[in-house]
Amino acid sequence: NPDAKKYEIKTAKQLRGFAVLASGNTFKGKTVLLKDNIDLKEEQWLPIGSISASFMGTFDGQGKTISGLKYDTKEYYGGLFGIAGEGSLIKNFRLTESDVTYSGTGAAILGSVVADIYGGATLENIYSSATVVSSGQQAGGMVGRVNDNDEDKKEDKVVISNCWYDGEFSLTGEATTYGGGMVGYLFRGDLDMSHCLNTSSLSSEATGRALHFGGLVGSVNASGTLNLTDSLSSGILNVKHD
Repeated sequence: NPDAKKYEIKTAKQLRGFAVLASGNTFKGKTVLLKDNIDLKEEQWLPIGSISASFMGTFDGQGKTISGLKYDTKEYYGGLFGIAGEGSLIKNFRLTESDVTYSGTGAAILGSVVADIYGGATLENIYSSATVVSSGQQAGGMVGRVNDNDEDKKEDKVVISNCWYDGEFSLTGEATTYGGGMVGYLFRGDLDMSHCLNTSSLSSEATGRALHFGGLVGSVNASGTLNLTDSLSSGILNVKHD
């Protein structure tokens, strides 16, 4: 029902259907509720939100668990969500027993929860133990890149709060690469991160010109501002850079 304001998801088939709808619909002003634990059974996943229609609604997991997510293609935006922005709110769920992988050679952006996030989007109360493996340029355990490119809405901060990444993260690549336990690259805009935790094992064997790697955030560009409070990375960083 395109006129509905609230949608309930109870099965893997419904969650996949929502992802298909979101590839051409922003869901702005709408709320999607997860009503049960979902096992995606490691079938290839289509990320929610795309370049043509970034996700702009509310996704409330209501404390449920999504497992068995598998993303393994050479597309550039990989994760549970592909692109989220303009007031989107993603919250209250666990992502477990899942794999997000990019094995191409392009400027891919990967994050287990969201690949690319901007426009005042908010992530809160999310746990992920998903494995993230990328040979692209930007990847994070939770979020690949923060990229708020709307100069007219500088007051719209991206907020990440009460989130925990506890998966395995591996970054390779032959170009300049960015990787972090929570966020790979803060490219543009303001990011408020609070009460976040990284306990993952992070490794990199990138061979490109430069490597930007960190427990919480891989790198903060000159056009980005990070406001970090009450957050911790206690995971192990293994870095090899030729």
